[in-house]
Amino acid sequence: AVALLVLTFGAEASRLLVRVTVALLLLSVASDAFISLAIRAGVTRGDWWLPLVFSVVPLIALFYCVPRLRR
Repeated sequence: AVALLVLTFGAEASRLLVRVTVALLLLSVASDAFISLAIRAGVTRGDWWLPLVFSVVPLIALFYCVPRLRR
């Protein structure tokens, strides 16, 4: 979240900051999907759809960051 805030509100961001932010967002989405699959498979208890709801915000942020990565 901090990297995304710096990227959004900071001046011209470095390419390294954009790459790190994209990597962290992808890691967040992947971990939410993994947790959802673990819940669905019965490894742990919980609502399987809840981690997928949490991954919506990082997915939206990826749509913001990927075009900045290409600049």
